[in-house]
Amino acid sequence: MLRACELAGRWPRALALLRQLRQLGFEPGVVTFSSAIGSLAGHSDLWGMALGLLHDMQILSVTPNSMTYSSCLGSLQGSAACWRWSLQLLRSLTGRALRPHASGLEAAALSAAAAGHWAEALALVAQLQGGRRPLLDSVSSEGLSYGGPCWAASSAVLRECEQQGHFCQETALLSNSIGAAD
Repeated sequence: MLRACELAGRWPRALALLRQLRQLGFEPGVVTFSSAIGSLAGHSDLWGMALGLLHDMQILSVTPNSMTYSSCLGSLQGSAACWRWSLQLLRSLTGRALRPHASGLEAAALSAAAAGHWAEALALVAQLQGGRRPLLDSVSSEGLSYGGPCWAASSAVLRECEQQGHFCQETALLSNSIGAAD
């Protein structure tokens, strides 16, 4: 039922069901929490709820998986105020020896771009392009990589970077590599 709420974007119903499960004495697992968090994706104004659910999981000793983190990152997507949270979630994910989904990396890249942190956004774009070495060591997390390209996010970040007048040498190289791969 929670998964259906997630897919339909009915976050109030998903959170109500989660609350009811807990009130009835059921202990929700990782899939239940991930679905509840996933229902918040695309609602950047609800990012605090997503982080709160992630915190609840820790309190209840429910170990988040890569889908949980990706769902949480989806709730932060495009929010300039949340770009640091996005990077912290990626570090937490890799600290647990999990690999981020492309959607999570995309969400973090778009948040960093929205905040005007082009170097971080470009480093994440590079990771989306097959796990290339990040542009800045300060944003890298050992082992953070994704095995395939995600051209939509790459193009969006590069386009926004260019429009804001931040089209530097690294951006040109990434832009050319995207064009050559298409």
